[in-house]
Amino acid sequence: MNEVGMYFFGLLIFLSGLTLIFTENLIYAAFLLALCLLSIAGFYVIYNASFLAVIQILIYAAGILILIAFGIMLTKRSPEGKVIVGYHLLFFGSLVTLGMALLIYALVGSSTIGPHEIIHTTGQVREIGIRFLTQYILAFELIAFLLLVVLVGASYLGKKSQHA
Repeated sequence: MNEVGMYFFGLLIFLSGLTLIFTENLIYAAFLLALCLLSIAGFYVIYNASFLAVIQILIYAAGILILIAFGIMLTKRSPEGKVIVGYHLLFFGSLVTLGMALLIYALVGSSTIGPHEIIHTTGQVREIGIRFLTQYILAFELIAFLLLVVLVGASYLGKKSQHA
């Protein structure tokens, strides 16, 4: 069952990422990025890394996509609503992608950990939660306050640019 899920999520990541590269609609690109990030969280669930799966969903799939939504809302669009896309860097992007794929293939090929070996992490989430709320509480609260200030500042700038 793990192998079927691994191939399913791998195919989903590949197809959503490939479609993301070639789409010309910004909203579709944001949804495809969300699908890709949620599929990566599916990999974490398969390998029993529940904390990483939750972090992937909360920080990347939710947080980053909210920032992208703010970017879409605060930028000026063309009258047609489409983004002008140029494919002038397609060759260099393909070259970098091929290089990264070969590097990952070499690293995975030399690894001793196979896809069937699962590391059981039972107390991982509890231990991280306890540390966040005891040892690192000041940093945790400062980051939360900083994110609140950024959100208020972005909404203020958005409101100010509408009346200009």
